[in-house]
Amino acid sequence: MWWLLGGEIALVLLISLAWVAFSDSDEPAACEQQPFDENAASVVESITSTKDGIEIRVWSRESFLMRALPPVLRIGEVDLAFSRYPEGGTLNTLIFIVSPHQFNQMTSGDEMFIYYGSSWQSDLPEEKTEWMKSVKFLPFAKERRDCPPVRTPVTS
Repeated sequence: MWWLLGGEIALVLLISLAWVAFSDSDEPAACEQQPFDENAASVVESITSTKDGIEIRVWSRESFLMRALPPVLRIGEVDLAFSRYPEGGTLNTLIFIVSPHQFNQMTSGDEMFIYYGSSWQSDLPEEKTEWMKSVKFLPFAKERRDCPPVRTPVTS
């Protein structure tokens, strides 16, 4: 009977060692800290899972000022119209809330930009809509979900 107990302890020890060996001690390549590009006009600071959904936090050198029409973040074919400013009141950052369903419709490499309005005019040719893209970002990187945020300059 004592040898059975020893076997269980050895099994628990073996599982514990495997857990430590394969745990996230090294962050995945997608989560390696990306240095802030001093020449960047806009960046995605973070993509974070929350109890309310997924938050996509974006930053721009130009302030996101209040306008007659709301800011809409477009990623691929998905429009995200629900946004807020962060605590502290900076106008250079917006946080968009995304449902899991919307997030699943997005793909890494999707075009990503902010426009002001209620709906994107996808039926118009590209040359007619380019001016409507108020803030452009690098292509969407879905794999950066829940990675540490990109450090951006402190703005007021």
